[in-house]
Amino acid sequence: MTGRRLNSAGKPPQAFCKPANNLTEVAIIRYRYSIFLSGLLFIAGLVPLVAEAAWLTKTAGGCDTGAQTERLAAEFRSFRSLPGHFSNGPWTDEVDRWMGRKHRLMRELGLRLGDGEYSRARVTKWLGPPDQIARKGDRLFDLIIRLPGYSAATAAGHEFMVYSWRGMHDFLFFTSEDGMIVGSDWWHAGD
Repeated sequence: MTGRRLNSAGKPPQAFCKPANNLTEVAIIRYRYSIFLSGLLFIAGLVPLVAEAAWLTKTAGGCDTGAQTERLAAEFRSFRSLPGHFSNGPWTDEVDRWMGRKHRLMRELGLRLGDGEYSRARVTKWLGPPDQIARKGDRLFDLIIRLPGYSAATAAGHEFMVYSWRGMHDFLFFTSEDGMIVGSDWWHAGD
């Protein structure tokens, strides 16, 4: 059993939960890391609403039931129609503020849906059509592939499904390849 971790009884550790959407180990680590960072932000006084942050990460027995993701997606869709400061509307904390409700929803949905387990059609069904689709040759595509971890060579077959948070100032995007979502990330313009 070389290369496998064993518990104190000499057996492979048992998973406490097999997520309903079969999250990969990397996605689970990213998810736990985001929870950890949210906790640090709270301790630093930057995230005042812990009850809502806890609700976002709460799952039934540690597993995502799918219904929770659907509820988050429905709430996100309701926020999409609200104009914020960056969309020529008034400033609204729930829409425009860093770690406001819309931002927290989008962060959670990016983690849940960007793990390689969902089709492009499923994500579009849950979130609605993207605000933009960036393809090779588009200016937005060229901006995205300049982010750390991206390159023109590796992204050549990708399309990016863009969901704006604060207009096109900051946005979540899903990387789509052959009809599957293979990742998610953020563009932050920097204030």
